[in-house]
Amino acid sequence: MLVGGGAILTTPNLVYGVTTRPWILLAIQSLGGIGFAMVTVATVDLADGIAALGFGGAALGLLVSADGRSGENQPTA
Repeated sequence: MLVGGGAILTTPNLVYGVTTRPWILLAIQSLGGIGFAMVTVATVDLADGIAALGFGGAALGLLVSADGRSGENQPTA
């Protein structure tokens, strides 16, 4: 799910460089949201799977800080 979400998340950025038609850009933008959701769910699931009992929040914090995202887009456990 992590790889698929990453691939879907990059698709809108590739389309932005190819076309300037607004209706295509608006239609492809929804893929960015789906990809972001898949990456977020996969990150939380990965943190839950690798963390020792009671340390899920710490593992999630380490994974999220390692991927470079910041602000309100942080997933929560």
